[in-house]
Amino acid sequence: MALQTASRDGQLRQRSEAATKSSDPDNSPAPTNAAASRTTAFTNQEQQPRREVLLRWPRNLLFLAVVLMASFACMYGVYCQLAAELQQEDSAMHVLKVPKTIEEVKEIRHTAIFLVEKNFGLMFWGYCALYLFKQTFVVPGSAALNMVSGMIWGVRLGWPLACVLSALGATLCSLLSKVCAEEMALRVGPDATGRFAKALWRVKSKIADIRAKEGQLAILLYLVSLRLFPGMPQWLLNLVLPHCGIGTPMFFVAFLIGLAPYNFVTVSAGDMIGSINSLSDVLTTGTLLKLCSFALFLPTCKYLYSLYAKEAV
Repeated sequence: MALQTASRDGQLRQRSEAATKSSDPDNSPAPTNAAASRTTAFTNQEQQPRREVLLRWPRNLLFLAVVLMASFACMYGVYCQLAAELQQEDSAMHVLKVPKTIEEVKEIRHTAIFLVEKNFGLMFWGYCALYLFKQTFVVPGSAALNMVSGMIWGVRLGWPLACVLSALGATLCSLLSKVCAEEMALRVGPDATGRFAKALWRVKSKIADIRAKEGQLAILLYLVSLRLFPGMPQWLLNLVLPHCGIGTPMFFVAFLIGLAPYNFVTVSAGDMIGSINSLSDVLTTGTLLKLCSFALFLPTCKYLYSLYAKEAV
C-alpha cells in the first residue's frame, strides 16, 4: 500500500508541474512567434506604399520627359515646314517667331497673313499645335496667341477656336498632373505646406462641401466662377483640380465657359491690331456690354438652379 500511495503522489506531482509549465506565458514559444510574424507583416505593409512611391517617381518623370521631348520635336517640325514656305519669298519682309507682346504680334502680321493665304492647313494646324503646347506645359503667352487668332481669322472664327484650344490645353495639363503628381496629392492633408499642397487642400475641401450639400451642377458653377474670377493662378488650378474628384468632361466644359470672356477680349484686340496699342483700347462700349452679359450668365444659372432645387424638394 505504501508503494502504491507513493507512486500516485509522484504522478500527481508530475501532472501539476506539467500544468504549471503549460499555463506559464514565458514557456510558450508559439504565441511569441505569432506576434513576431504579425509585427513583421505590419511593417512590410507600412513600407510597401513607400517603396511604390519611390519606384513611381522616376517612372513619372521619365514619362513627362518623353512627352515634353515629343512635343518639342513636333513644334520643331512645324517650324521647319513654315520656314520652308517662306524660303521662296523675300526673307527680309517676313518675321517668323512666337509673339509675346502686342508689338511682336504686329511684327508677324504680314507673315501670318501670307502663310494663311499660301497654306491654310499648315498654318491652322501649326497654330493649334503651338497653342496646345503652351497651355499643356504652362508656358506664358496665351494672350498674344489669342490676338494672332483674331488678327488672322477674326472674331467669328478666332474666338471659338481660342476657347476650344484653351480648354483643351488646360485639360491636357490636368491629365499630366493627374498622372505625374498623384502620389504627392494623396499625401496632402490639413497641415499641408507648400503652394501646391495648400491650394489642393483648400479647393478639395470646398468641392467636397459643395458636392455633399448641393450636387454636381453647383460644382460646375463653382469651377466656372474660379475661371471668371480667379482667386489663384490659372496654371495652379490646372494642376490642382484633377486631384479633387473632377472628371475630364466637367473640367473641359467649365474651362470652356469660364475662359470665354478673357478669350473674347484678347481675340478682339487681335482683330483690331492695326489701331490699338494696348488691351485697354479694346474696351469699347460694345465690348463692355458683351462682357456685362457674360458676367450676368453665372448668377442667372445659379438662381435658376436654386429654383429647380427648391421645386425638387
